[in-house]
Amino acid sequence: MKSNLYFKIFFFVCFLSVSGSIYSQDRKALEAVKSSNIEKLEYTRKLLESNYQNKRKNLSSLSILNQGIEYRQKLINNYEEELNYIASDIDFLNEEILEGKKEIEKLKLTYAKIIRASYRNMDSEFWLMYILSSEDINQSYRRFKYLKYINEFRKELYQEIIHQNESLAKQLDSLRNLQSGKEQTIKNIDSERINLLSSQNEKIDLQKELLKRENILLKQVKEQEEIQKRIELEIKTLIEEEARKAREANRLNNLTPAEKIIDGNFENNKGGLPWPTEQGLITGKYGERAHPVLPGIKIKSNGVDITTNDKSKVRAVFKGEVTKVIAILGANYTVIIKHGNYRTVYQNLISVNVKAGDIVEIKQHIGNLGEDNDKAANLHFELWNKMDALNPEVWLSK
Repeated sequence: MKSNLYFKIFFFVCFLSVSGSIYSQDRKALEAVKSSNIEKLEYTRKLLESNYQNKRKNLSSLSILNQGIEYRQKLINNYEEELNYIASDIDFLNEEILEGKKEIEKLKLTYAKIIRASYRNMDSEFWLMYILSSEDINQSYRRFKYLKYINEFRKELYQEIIHQNESLAKQLDSLRNLQSGKEQTIKNIDSERINLLSSQNEKIDLQKELLKRENILLKQVKEQEEIQKRIELEIKTLIEEEARKAREANRLNNLTPAEKIIDGNFENNKGGLPWPTEQGLITGKYGERAHPVLPGIKIKSNGVDITTNDKSKVRAVFKGEVTKVIAILGANYTVIIKHGNYRTVYQNLISVNVKAGDIVEIKQHIGNLGEDNDKAANLHFELWNKMDALNPEVWLSK
């Protein structure tokens, strides 16, 4: 029976230890996510401010605003989750304080009994007579040791009461800090909700203003469709040309050994590729979606739009070979880089530092970002595997 009891105690202690570790990791993870959302929110604010200063109340501004609303909602969720953690901490600490107070009361009662017993017998020289009345020297020694033990126990009890009071004071101080943190977090939630409502109203006003330019927006949609078709055609033409050359050379596989290595490494880096710009927000998603302003209009994208600062440096996301540099009306320059079976496309560069045939390294500066047909600093970035356009967002690092 004892062995089962010891096993249960051991299991319970281990459970508490593991649970505490997981709890701590969760708190750290939440803090990291919260800090990241605050940083991203600040970046959207700066980008939007820059757009407004340059009188760019355009689709790009609307996309930045939408992204800011998304980050702010996530931040509110972070604060609410943090509030739950604080509430749990407060409940736990209140229980600890209650148990501590009970323990101190028990110690005080025991100490009071010892003091009363000692005081009652001090006038009659009880302790000396108690020792002298022993039957022999051994009994006298045992009584002396007993009295010494009582005196030491009293001192230890006194020290334990002091220690418990100090611990209680620290717990009460921690409780006050937690309650203060709780109040601040509630204020943060209220403040962010006000800001969120303001951003949502700003979004509605901007949509109304942009809707007045319906004809311009429709023209932009058609222009973007034409640009996308041009890039698709270029990618397919490149692949078909490579396949033709491979057939002429009687190669069974159109990848050289070096290209196979690059291809394999590229695949292994899914979710960890560096961004094509040092900073930026994904303001245009991959795939088909409703137009943010025009009702009933859908737009389809083979890649993502990354909004960043004007004239930002654009860099290769992986080692590869530049296979084409194209000048497209309304989209500045487009650079296509081959990584084995994969290709990355960088559209809207105002200047280019590379040419077809160049081997580029990861994060190598390939050109500078320009303005698109919406007068915005948006890099259009695509990722292809042979003839298939992939979602670049899931390949880029978070």
